[in-house]
Amino acid sequence: MRKSLTSKKDIRRTTSLVKRALFDIIGERIRGSHFLDLYAGEGGVGIEALKRGADSVVFVEISRRNAGIIKKRVSQYGFSERAEVIITDVEGFLKSFRGEQVFDILFADPPYESGEYEIILENLPEFKGIKKDTLIFIEHFHKKILPEVMEGLVLLRRYRYGDTILSCYRRKE
Repeated sequence: MRKSLTSKKDIRRTTSLVKRALFDIIGERIRGSHFLDLYAGEGGVGIEALKRGADSVVFVEISRRNAGIIKKRVSQYGFSERAEVIITDVEGFLKSFRGEQVFDILFADPPYESGEYEIILENLPEFKGIKKDTLIFIEHFHKKILPEVMEGLVLLRRYRYGDTILSCYRRKE
């Protein structure tokens, strides 16, 4: 396992504007969904998914400190039964996942100045936790251009909010 990628000062929270936009895009699909929050940080996006009616959220976060914050927040909101916090790196999670659950919505917010985008792009097409109609959102800096087509995935649309872009993918048909 790699050294933790994030410390408290490295966390770049998803802004309220981007979070609101994400859930506006998702709309009613959030209700009853299974949501995967990669690079969960302190859990803001996944907790919002639970508040909006997701059946379950899996948070993947490498930092034990941040994972503890997520667990505490989930408990405070009464969502413990609907949330799972996995303390590991995203690459390890994507490669070792055996399809125990299939996700309807996947959200990834890697650190902007990292090589984590390449890890996502390399591993998502083979990830067993997504199906044909899973919505995959990757948050990134506007100067980081993600491909329109990856092996097995196709870009549906890019949404720009200031310096932030949400790229939305799904499996190729």
